[in-house]
Amino acid sequence: FQRVGENTTITVNARVIAATNKDLKKAVANGTFREDLYYRLAVYPIAVPPLRDRKEDIPLLCAYFLKKYEGEFARKVKSIHPEAMELLLSYLWPGNVRQLENTLYRAMINSETECIDKDSLLDAGGNTENKSDANEKKTDNDVHKTDRIGFDPESVPEKIIPFKEVEKRTLLKAIKVTNGNIPQAAEQLGLSRSTLYRLVKKYGLR
Repeated sequence: FQRVGENTTITVNARVIAATNKDLKKAVANGTFREDLYYRLAVYPIAVPPLRDRKEDIPLLCAYFLKKYEGEFARKVKSIHPEAMELLLSYLWPGNVRQLENTLYRAMINSETECIDKDSLLDAGGNTENKSDANEKKTDNDVHKTDRIGFDPESVPEKIIPFKEVEKRTLLKAIKVTNGNIPQAAEQLGLSRSTLYRLVKKYGLR
């Protein structure tokens, strides 16, 4: 390329990784995205499903975000109560991972202990009312058993599960479902192979 006003050509060696939540093929057809730019970028497209279609990622993402923000608060939030996790797993997450991250961040601010409980999560949830799978499926007979975003308190144990245990269980499930195929398990979890190998070694799963 050449800088504006110069006639010297500069050579660079770079790889561009781009992401979007739009349907670029449709945008090209509609004339709202340049076709030549699309084909420059779409060398090897990777479709990432929305969070609602890969809810097994939610415990791992929660563990990551708790670790990411633990240094920002005087009180360390180390875990999520099973009731709160049930709410996270039942919600449809129209805003995907970014919405999950923001919700957890607010819940960490609201939490008065080292464990995020249901109340802290509900206070942080904003407009999560009536958008969960459970709310979509519940009947009039179930209304008295569920709260405002579809959580059924009778279905969740009272024991608090540390995030390390939640992470370990998720890894075990992925490895079992893929019959021990680590590359396939990594793909299912949305992790790189190296990250999954590190976690497998960390928990002594093989």
